Amino acid sequence: MGGRYGGLGNGENEMGRVFLLAAALCLAGCATMESGAAFDPAVAQQFEAGQTTRAQVEAALGPPVSVTSNSDGSSVIVYTHVVSSANSFSGRSQANANTAAFRFDANGVLVSSSVSSPAVQGRAR
Repeated sequence: MGGRYGGLGNGENEMGRVFLLAAALCLAGCATMESGAAFDPAVAQQFEAGQTTRAQVEAALGPPVSVTSNSDGSSVIVYTHVVSSANSFSGRSQANANTAAFRFDANGVLVSSSVSSPAVQGRAR
């Protein structure tokens, strides 16, 4: 009566297969790529020039993606995190990027910063 699949008739079994095939095709048409290291842009905006040290920034945000040391002893550290996704069926793509850059003097004290995020509009200090 139900075939070898315990009560499912042939039509119901075929529908299940079609559904699984459709789901697999939909998933195969989507791709997500991530680069950099995730950080909280709201935390990145809290640091104050003239007060915050490089050690405090790195303790709060983790290791930066890029470090530039200048000949005068100053430095710049950069955090970036990009998540992009594409759907080959619809042709749509989307990217969200968070970027934060911090400039420190020779003593490791914050001189200026810039944070850009879809959630937090870019703001230079």
